[in-house]
Amino acid sequence: MQIKVTNHCFSMNEMLKNNIDFLIKAVSKGWDGILLFDGVEGSGKTTLASEVSSYEAYQSKRKFDLSHVVFTAEQFNESVNNSPPGSAILWDEAVFGALGVEWASIVNRTITKLMVTIRKKRLFINIVIPWIYMLQPYLAVGRTRALIHVMTPDGISRGYFRFYDYTGKQQLYFRNKKFFTYYGVKEAFKGTFPQADNIFYNDKEYQKKKDEAISSIMEKSAKGSKYQQALDQRDIVIRLCGQYMKAKDIAEQIGITKLQVHKIIKGDRSS
Repeated sequence: MQIKVTNHCFSMNEMLKNNIDFLIKAVSKGWDGILLFDGVEGSGKTTLASEVSSYEAYQSKRKFDLSHVVFTAEQFNESVNNSPPGSAILWDEAVFGALGVEWASIVNRTITKLMVTIRKKRLFINIVIPWIYMLQPYLAVGRTRALIHVMTPDGISRGYFRFYDYTGKQQLYFRNKKFFTYYGVKEAFKGTFPQADNIFYNDKEYQKKKDEAISSIMEKSAKGSKYQQALDQRDIVIRLCGQYMKAKDIAEQIGITKLQVHKIIKGDRSS
């Protein structure tokens, strides 16, 4: 059964609404309010996460718009620290392709670091990811309330989801992590959701913000690669010089310590 919700009057699955209502009550009592949304690319994860975020914000008398959709750790940190209590923040997976598996590690570290602030401000955090299995157990199992797996029954149709509560999510993670599958664990319930384009924010503005985030990350990655290349070249020079110069003299010329020179010559990059 679908129920019209918020001032946008979009439809929400009744059982999903009931669970979000329970989450809102739990967050008001000091519990974590983090949900995971995963599924194949293009299945509608961001759409459903936006609908849930909008509902959470509306029930808390807060607004939800594009300023509450973030793509990077820096944007997430800023949103957590600047948003008023009761706000909903959606961390989208859009930059995943630019970072690969590193993205999951960044999510783990960032949210763990900000967990005290998130709980203190009673924030709702909705994380969109390709697979729950990419996250570490502490976040995937311990600190998230539920998993909403967005799926397509025939490889074409959109707007379907399966809801795994805390226990179901835990079983799914530990039983199926090896093969990244969703078989063998029964969802708490399943349902459908509408396509809500341009309701909560302008899709073109969303795409622009996403593209800027990806460009920023790729630029940082390129700078990191150049820095790494410079380190490699430095180490080659040090090893060559080490054949006829003293470590002390090399250290003075390069501007590093004698111990670092010895480590580089031995092949230890911990310098």
